[in-house]
Amino acid sequence: MICKISRFLPFIVPVVMLVLVAQMRIDPWHDEAMLLANLLIPDLNLFAPLPQYEQAGPVGYLWIARVLLTLTGSEPPYAVLRLLSAFFFAAGTGVLLASQPLRSRPVAALIFAAIICGSSLIWSYTFEIKHYSAEFFASALVLVVGLPLASSDRVATFVRFLVAVLIGGLLSFTLPVVVAGLLGGIAVVRLAEGGSARSGLSLPFILTGATALAYLFILYVFLNKELVIYQLSAYAHVYGRGAPSDLVGILIARTIGLLDVATFMFGSAMPEAIRQALVDLGMPLSLSYHLVRLLAVVIVAGALWMAMIEAPDVGAVGISIMLVVAVLGLGGALQIASARHTIFLSPLAALIFTFSLTYLLDRLLPGRPSEILSGILLVSSLVLGVNHGLNRETQEITKLLVHIRDTRADAPVWVFGGAQPALRVLSPPPARVLGMFDPTSAKIAWQVRGGEVRSIATSEIPWQVNPDYPQTIANLASGEKALWLLFSNDGLIPDRSAFLAVAEKAIGACVHPLESWASALYFCEEKGDAAAIGRAADR
Repeated sequence: MICKISRFLPFIVPVVMLVLVAQMRIDPWHDEAMLLANLLIPDLNLFAPLPQYEQAGPVGYLWIARVLLTLTGSEPPYAVLRLLSAFFFAAGTGVLLASQPLRSRPVAALIFAAIICGSSLIWSYTFEIKHYSAEFFASALVLVVGLPLASSDRVATFVRFLVAVLIGGLLSFTLPVVVAGLLGGIAVVRLAEGGSARSGLSLPFILTGATALAYLFILYVFLNKELVIYQLSAYAHVYGRGAPSDLVGILIARTIGLLDVATFMFGSAMPEAIRQALVDLGMPLSLSYHLVRLLAVVIVAGALWMAMIEAPDVGAVGISIMLVVAVLGLGGALQIASARHTIFLSPLAALIFTFSLTYLLDRLLPGRPSEILSGILLVSSLVLGVNHGLNRETQEITKLLVHIRDTRADAPVWVFGGAQPALRVLSPPPARVLGMFDPTSAKIAWQVRGGEVRSIATSEIPWQVNPDYPQTIANLASGEKALWLLFSNDGLIPDRSAFLAVAEKAIGACVHPLESWASALYFCEEKGDAAAIGRAADR
């Protein structure tokens, strides 16, 4: 029974992902909207950093997204791009489940599917209009076709690997890390076990590896270099505030960043829950972060050790890729500051934990019990994953724009900085908009240039709200009799009272006619109809 179920997993899990995303009709949130604003530019240059909002993306992903928008129409809510993300995750998951290491081990296939389906990180970005899904697919594809290099010198094996690298290199900024680590791990395995099915570092293997690395090097130097450097500098600009300047401090900070890689392999929900539990038990906040990091490193190290025993090829590749990440991280060439930056490692992490759990089950619950337990684990993970997908929320601005159109379309709309990217790509657009920032990409972030936030080099917090920003309402709305205030993605401000106070002083009384997920709309008028607008919203 378990064997029969495992045969269908390469189809069942991807279909679940696609079906869930197909029924979603949600507005793009801030980060998605910044990418969309660039994709909608008619003559976009795909080979340069994107011209708006300091964005960058792999050339292959941008090209596919543009083609899909052209074929389906560039209209909100851009559901085709959510389907594209789901497709990449589904395809990556499918090829991994159909690969030989999992296809030949039904229990391992069930555990792998359970890990993928239970990952809140993967589910979150399955619904996201971003390129991280393409990074996942590229890594998965290269791992699936690259692992057989450890035991085969067939021409077809080498050709498939080169084709996978060719495709993946266009879809992922991070594929060089995976390919370099994969080839290093495979080389160790071939040297350690050379003989029967392989002949150590054979000439075909050396030529194939050299060709793959040369291709990625050329791709990086002539195509991705500016994009990657741009992206890394953007990460440093956003996340690097308060970073030490002395060598020891830099090495310590980068080492902590590497420890975070192990933590982020679990997503962010589980580590955060453990950290919060430790704080609730009385542990100091800073110590709780370090303990969670240490716990994650111990778990990952144990998983790698068990994977080496259960599946030596996977274990060796895992260790090698982690070493590449460590070297690049300590050298400052790879900055991972968020869980989403580790999505390219998710296929590898899922394989490592799959074989480590398989190792444990084979020894603790051999035979039928391990099959039953893995099946229960899969069903539970599917329920969690589907629930996470069905409850996916994002900022909702469209209903606010419709309310403006249907009530007082003549009144101008002042738009909070964090809401502006989404406003640019949604409809119906207001007739008059105030306070819009220049979105042109530059070395100084657009929200800093617009005056919403300040970037303070000595602060550990990347951005701080500009106390002068609310005053822009009075400056821009001078002489107006009525005004809408549209807020979204405004988590940095403690509340909106400062903005409302300025608007009431400049215009008149403000009412709160409408609120949606992570977004809010206020109406201010010199006298008279503000309350009526509020009553219309209630109806």
